[in-house]
Amino acid sequence: MKLSDTKALRDFERACDELFDEWLGRWRGGAAVVASAGAVAVDRGEAYEVRIEDAMADPQAIYVEVGEAGLIVRIPAGARPAVEHTMTFAQPIDLERVTSRWESGILKIVLPKLRGRRVKVQ
Repeated sequence: MKLSDTKALRDFERACDELFDEWLGRWRGGAAVVASAGAVAVDRGEAYEVRIEDAMADPQAIYVEVGEAGLIVRIPAGARPAVEHTMTFAQPIDLERVTSRWESGILKIVLPKLRGRRVKVQ
């Protein structure tokens, strides 16, 4: 199997996992947002919580980028190909309050949702 075939198969598997998890999340009441190999994102109401498991990763080398509507996590893996997780969210993220923590091979990222501003009707 060629490298391009392996990547295509991995991308197809990830897309199927995300579709299944989206449908399952809707059936359960919308809790699950996205899931891919080794990564799970859950809508906790006030925030999205992302957990990525990779026991082989060096936490100092992990790249995390957060935008108003999405998250990119790249995990270099030495001799293995780097793993990248890209997620988008329905509600905007409060970039100033995002936190991440590495513990026992699991990266946990909490992405608080941006709160709207109440406008007084005159």
